[in-house]
Amino acid sequence: MFQREPSQTLSSGGRSRYKIKRERIETLRNTGMQWKAIARCLGVSSKTLYRRRLEYGLQDSFSDITNEELEWNIRDILKLTPFSGESYIPGALRGRGIFIQRWKIREVLQTVDPVGRAIRRRSSIQRRLYNVKNPTTCGTWTPTTGSFIGDLFSMAVLMDLIEVLCI
Repeated sequence: MFQREPSQTLSSGGRSRYKIKRERIETLRNTGMQWKAIARCLGVSSKTLYRRRLEYGLQDSFSDITNEELEWNIRDILKLTPFSGESYIPGALRGRGIFIQRWKIREVLQTVDPVGRAIRRRSSIQRRLYNVKNPTTCGTWTPTTGSFIGDLFSMAVLMDLIEVLCI
């Protein structure tokens, strides 16, 4: 974490301003860090960082790319990795130095690969929903012996709950 430097300028009261150099913010942003991570790194709140960004004229740095260029890049990524989806493609684009909004990627992906997208969405894992008051309603897990007392369905419910809580 960087050391914060209080400003030496006179203020009208309140907490003194922290000096945050424009170059430091730009350097951290160019490494690919998100704004909240940069704020944590600098030891200031995200609101303070936002005010400095406005003061320095630093906005979200999305790539200036046409839809045709974006479509070409996504087609190229799909040639290299044909089963890529909405999670993989943004990372592959960032690896190429292209920073783009997710909604644009989704739109282009829908036009470029509608069948593959539908197949990936259909084969995604669906979570089961249970209506139980708490995990011990189904049965009891005894950690000392490592055993479960209850029926097999209740055990499956409990295991799913444990999986959800541990993720």
